[in-house]
Amino acid sequence: GAIRATHEAFRGILEASWALVEHSEPRGVEQYETEASEILGQASGLAVQRPDVESVADLYRDACLVRDNFKETIAGVGKRTLTIVDIPKTVKPILRVVEKMALRGCSANTICDVNSCTIICETMSRVADVVAEFSLSMELIVVCVAEHFVTQPHENGWRELVIYFTMASDPYKHV
Repeated sequence: GAIRATHEAFRGILEASWALVEHSEPRGVEQYETEASEILGQASGLAVQRPDVESVADLYRDACLVRDNFKETIAGVGKRTLTIVDIPKTVKPILRVVEKMALRGCSANTICDVNSCTIICETMSRVADVVAEFSLSMELIVVCVAEHFVTQPHENGWRELVIYFTMASDPYKHV
């Protein structure tokens, strides 16, 4: 009843928001589609050779060793693209990683985004600028891209682009 109605109302709000974006920013959406296509092509089939991560402790060690460089590099992306970068004060909580492993039936070496961030863009043109920054960067190696703005919006109507990457200078290839 009420939960389903709330879900549908939220989805309606998100769909209306996207319709407004498409109507008010057609060039930005087009620029985004071009850049997203480019980065999707770069990431497809690109495999990162990670040394075996045998435990959650190894995963966190690697994430912590690269964290300062990660924060500095991502802050630079934000400055160059005039966007807001939100980097959590700490790495992903360990219980969330253990939960992911249990739910997926996987090991620690398949877990990504212990270091993560959100880049907040006011327009689709800015989203396109961020995507181009990742595509052209020599510091970042794009591993995988999940495109949820145009081709595969989430079931609840949420739209985003998720870029999984590793730092070129990271010997552990933490994603």
